[in-house]
Amino acid sequence: MNIKQLQEVYQSTIDWLKFLEAKIIAVLTLESGFFYCIFKMDIFQNMNCIKIICCLCSILSIGLLVWGIFPRFSNNTNNPLYYQSWLHKSLISSKVNEQHYVEQLQVIVRIINQKTKLLKFSLLTFSLAIISLILAFIF
Repeated sequence: MNIKQLQEVYQSTIDWLKFLEAKIIAVLTLESGFFYCIFKMDIFQNMNCIKIICCLCSILSIGLLVWGIFPRFSNNTNNPLYYQSWLHKSLISSKVNEQHYVEQLQVIVRIINQKTKLLKFSLLTFSLAIISLILAFIF
């Protein structure tokens, strides 16, 4: 691949990461509203096991999404999501080679994979919370 193709792939990957983060924020909003709705309802007078499971699943799901939003510190200076630390001196110069883009793409793809796994697990626990809430209403 030449440098122009790598720039296009890099931009597409960054756009996908932005889209994934927007999905995480949307799901976080939905789950927070669900959690608020649960506590505003008067179903917790008789706390049973199913209702406790519903609350724990909701808290876990929201916690996973919040964990996925915030960047974490790292010793890796090539990671663009660790507080813009990817602007090292070699990228500021006009001499950007293909290896820089390849390294950045590898790091960004790793971040996308981690955030996707957190989103999937969060949606799974959120589904479990909804199922347990339905069971709480039945029983």
